[in-house]
Amino acid sequence: MPLTTDPEILPSEPELAVTENASARWERFVFSLCGVCVLGVVARELAAHAMAIYRHVGLPFQVDYEEGNILNALVRITHGLTPYPDPHAIPNILNPYGPVAYYLLAAPVKLFGVSFLWPRLMIAGCVAAISVFIALTIARQTGSKLSGIIFGAMYATLPLVETWSAVLRVDFLALAFATAGVWVFCRGLAADGTGETATFRWSMANDARRANAGPGNPPSTNFSVGPSVFSAANSSLLVSALLFVAALFVKYTYVAAPAACVVYLLGRREWKRAEAFVAMAAAMSAVLMLASIAATRGNIITDLFRTHADPFSLDVYLTRMTGVISMCRVLAVLAAAGIVNELLQHKLSVPALWLVLASGTAVTAGKLGSNWNHFLEWPAALCLCAGLGWAMIGRTRPAALGLVMATIMTVLLSLFVLRDREVLYDPYATVPQCAQAYQFVARHPGDHVLAENVGALVLAGKTVWMSNPFVYGQLVMRGGWKDAGLERMVRDREFDLIVAQWNYPGIPAFWSEGGERFSAGVVRAIVENYRLVQTYQCTDARYMFERK
Repeated sequence: MPLTTDPEILPSEPELAVTENASARWERFVFSLCGVCVLGVVARELAAHAMAIYRHVGLPFQVDYEEGNILNALVRITHGLTPYPDPHAIPNILNPYGPVAYYLLAAPVKLFGVSFLWPRLMIAGCVAAISVFIALTIARQTGSKLSGIIFGAMYATLPLVETWSAVLRVDFLALAFATAGVWVFCRGLAADGTGETATFRWSMANDARRANAGPGNPPSTNFSVGPSVFSAANSSLLVSALLFVAALFVKYTYVAAPAACVVYLLGRREWKRAEAFVAMAAAMSAVLMLASIAATRGNIITDLFRTHADPFSLDVYLTRMTGVISMCRVLAVLAAAGIVNELLQHKLSVPALWLVLASGTAVTAGKLGSNWNHFLEWPAALCLCAGLGWAMIGRTRPAALGLVMATIMTVLLSLFVLRDREVLYDPYATVPQCAQAYQFVARHPGDHVLAENVGALVLAGKTVWMSNPFVYGQLVMRGGWKDAGLERMVRDREFDLIVAQWNYPGIPAFWSEGGERFSAGVVRAIVENYRLVQTYQCTDARYMFERK
């Protein structure tokens, strides 16, 4: 009897497949549409951010206390001088950041002259690089370029990031190296181009290898997931270690990212790779540090590690941390969803570990001399985790739930970007008369000027007698240093002009306790020997004192 087919039954499976394919395409379309909507809003805010940088980057005066000190270090380098001279000598130069920061930022000063403009542009370029590396890492981890672009650009639109993008501080330079290191690390652990992270695949390979091992078949220490993966992974460890070391020699508090990579390798039981990674980073750090110690006769040790005598407040750290989380609360919810999803799968990604560890390293924000720039790393890790959380929503099943979640998050993210967000710190609020203040300093006769606004001296070409009054003052008041030399110079009226942030004669408490930047002895010497001659609304250059 010949075989027959039922025409009503045979086509049923292909029709089901076509229906499923159409449904999947519709889901991808809606999710992509949500992403495009968020990207449009982010792009609008990014354009506004670029305009703000354009307005601020060229301001010919310092808007933050440390800017002048950094510019002074850059000028010293262009003149062939070390940024780490004798920390006890007068003129006194104290630079608390690593040599990579100063020597890289000195390049535009050497090429284009003494100005805040070009080093600030370099810092703004670092912000762009950070956004790119965040985007590349998310795209590598999720297989979605759109998700990467959204949350990479999202980082640059955050108010905290926008505030510091045109300020000459070293944090973004260190963070650019750190995010590059994370990207290289994750890229090297990729098994193939499918978008699935290779670290997850490696763990599967390790599990299989251990499961198949027996008395006569020990687990192999070398394995292959794809062409040249082993060598590529090893080279990525080397390059990422180099980038992380560069970050540490910009600002040594940026340890969270390399630590996250080590913890991840240990969690995957990649003992040899973890050991190799730590060994390479330690070896490079040791060589650079020993070379720096030899070149500076040990002065770099004092500048980097012994200049933080200012007090610490846990309450200040917690208050500021709470403010940052509140500012980024929508991203925090999305990141938390992604991390919970990872925990349910019994794995944690490098970005998730970085976020946790960066929460700890940001504790330095509790120091008296710290500012909100100590929180610039945490939002970078947060944006990475938020990008992974967004991609997780796109894979949520049932699909209807995923699309509802995507729609809700699209609305929340759009409102988050568009609404007037709180500015935690505005360095441009106190500079309206800085042009006049700088002109006063530049035209004042004599080269002996003691200034809390170091940028005014550097731009005027005057000698910097005290490059970091805050650090020096804290070392005197809390670190056991002596400032008899500085006090004697003030009492002997050796300074033609004193440029100060506070009106010391008008604050009696400073006479007995000292201020943040000058000891009580120096304050009394100012009060007794100098008189107020001019005031300006200008950061760190509010009050001008001349000899009585």
